[in-house]
Amino acid sequence: MLKTLEERGDFLSEMALIDILPRSLSVYSSGETRILAFSKQVLITLFSRVPRVQMTLVLNIARNLSLRLREVDARILELSRRG
Repeated sequence: MLKTLEERGDFLSEMALIDILPRSLSVYSSGETRILAFSKQVLITLFSRVPRVQMTLVLNIARNLSLRLREVDARILELSRRG
């Protein structure tokens, strides 16, 4: 799968925060890139200290996954109509 991150604040691998399955991901940059990564332990500590951060993060991930699902549904419909 290829994903292009085009806007400031775009993110990837968010499903690893939701489920417990391991992720295998290769990331390539075509230009200068800043990467911010968190270990699960750091996030657990942050969430226990500031629960609102966890709720905000989960809601933003849910919105993003919903938008991606809508895009995939539209693409599937488009391909099925081509027959």
